[in-house]
Amino acid sequence: MLTRDDYFDYYKSNKRLPNESYLTNRSKPLNDNQLQSKYEKYVKQENHKEAKRDADFKKRVEEAQLKEFKEDSLWSTVKDIVYKRDMYSCRFEKILSFEELKLYEKNFPKFLREIIDPAHVFGKGAYPHQKYEVDNIMCISRAAHSCLDQNRDPVTGVSISLKEKNDWWKRIIGEAAYEKLRLKSIEK
Repeated sequence: MLTRDDYFDYYKSNKRLPNESYLTNRSKPLNDNQLQSKYEKYVKQENHKEAKRDADFKKRVEEAQLKEFKEDSLWSTVKDIVYKRDMYSCRFEKILSFEELKLYEKNFPKFLREIIDPAHVFGKGAYPHQKYEVDNIMCISRAAHSCLDQNRDPVTGVSISLKEKNDWWKRIIGEAAYEKLRLKSIEK
């Protein structure tokens, strides 16, 4: 919104008001009183527009928060089920050989190995219909989760192929469970 001085200056330099069209034709120029009246009307209009923008923005934020809350409450429930099922422990570390475990411990800091994440076998971005599927979510360490999400070997951290990533998931959850999830992933 323009200040009073800017509004007046605009009128004097452009021979029209900022909120008027270029085609406005005046027979006589506005005096200061008329210009002040026009400015006050302009301020009211701009305040109204701003209030409407604020109300629209607030409404969109509230709708987004409500949607997020509904999804988050469902996600919270699913996470609780998964954490309890997996006893708050990393399923990935349980399938490693002694040599793999030592290499994993060497390559990733302890704090990333100790944080336990609920990780999707078939990612929620590519497979949104499996986002809340309890069987599609496993407790694994933040280090392993991050690596698998980025197609990196969860023991060494080096890049791996999609097949190698899927092979890791098969090891973590078992061939039969993986195949069941794979079939569900292609159903929709």
